[in-house]
Amino acid sequence: MADTSVTVNTATGTAPVDTFTQPDGDHRQALVIGDATATATAVVDADGHLSTREAVSSTGTVTPIALTASTSAVLLADDPARLFGSVYNPLAADLLVALDDTASAISYTVIVPPLGYFELPLTYTGPVAGWTTGTGTVYATAVN
Repeated sequence: MADTSVTVNTATGTAPVDTFTQPDGDHRQALVIGDATATATAVVDADGHLSTREAVSSTGTVTPIALTASTSAVLLADDPARLFGSVYNPLAADLLVALDDTASAISYTVIVPPLGYFELPLTYTGPVAGWTTGTGTVYATAVN
């Protein structure tokens, strides 16, 4: 248990932060990152290094998406649990990809050339749309 605590401002009000008195008289703070009621904890070693673990998955889903010329289609839906996403364009025409729910000839994020491949930014979990002048099937992969 803490010797004392201080109050800090949060987005929804205030919260106490426990402090501990060290043998030399200094005060140190204990901080909970995430859910204070969770049983999992982050480990801090004797040198003060915080151990973290990268999110991993063994589940990937490849989805074929049929595209019609000059029509926007959602390639990947908004998915907060998505860890990774990519798009492969086997068409003979460029694929215009938007990090949005619609794409068009004038509204896109990146052009994926024929036989090209695009990886989403790792921190993006929103919708992804595609648009092309060609017709055929492209492939979107989501890893959750």
